[in-house]
Amino acid sequence: MSIYQKIQNLFAQKQKIEKEIMDIQKSCKHINEVITSVKENEANSNTVIRCICKSCNKILRYPSDIEIFKYLSE
Repeated sequence: MSIYQKIQNLFAQKQKIEKEIMDIQKSCKHINEVITSVKENEANSNTVIRCICKSCNKILRYPSDIEIFKYLSE
């Protein structure tokens, strides 16, 4: 298998996995919300504070200033 074919295969697997994650997150009820630091994006190592679902890791919303302050105080 050539490098090109291997890369194409890996991208196809990545796309399939990302779709499966999106389907799971779409069906989740998002009952367990937590505030945590998450990567800003895949290509960046910067982190941001967001409210996420503890069950499926979907980013749900931006926390309020009070929630951020409380999170940073812990």
